[in-house]
Amino acid sequence: MDCLTFISELIRSLAWPVATFGIALLFRSQIRALLKRIKRGNWGGMEVEFAEDVERISEEAGVELVALDEISESNTNRFIREADPEMRPVLELAQGDPRGAVLAAWTSVDAAMRRLAAAKGVEPSGAMRLMRELAEGGHIRKEDAEQFNELRKLRNSAMHDGTFNPSFESVARYAELTSRLAGHFERLARGPME
Repeated sequence: MDCLTFISELIRSLAWPVATFGIALLFRSQIRALLKRIKRGNWGGMEVEFAEDVERISEEAGVELVALDEISESNTNRFIREADPEMRPVLELAQGDPRGAVLAAWTSVDAAMRRLAAAKGVEPSGAMRLMRELAEGGHIRKEDAEQFNELRKLRNSAMHDGTFNPSFESVARYAELTSRLAGHFERLARGPME
């Protein structure tokens, strides 16, 4: 192969990658905006977005959730039997109806927040307004309100997204987060902020 043939082949093999890179560079702001709108992906029947959001919320709250290998498909029934008695109905529901389980888990934290609001004399209203008034009144930490809102967003996804079908593991972890926050609100309703 002579030098000119080599250079010609090199240019031919690099033409499309260089053109693609140039186009991506030229339209980078539009591509970035488009990628921000892509929020969901399915992998093996698991809603990636839901599972990642549950993990992120737990990290932000400083909550160490049960390890995923403890709630794998092979030992789901044992995990349910050994779970907190209040969580068992939600976990049993999660086996066949993950959407219903998320909604059921949400009701515990929503009800606890409403009991807390009543105990602190906050007038009944919508969940977000109650949460804002509890935070502004110093009855809860800002972090509690943020966690509540993030869990509410996930509940809304479960309620309104017809393709919602997360894994049992991610629903169990969501239920654990809602149960912990509900317990925290119940303790606050009985006494001063921790």
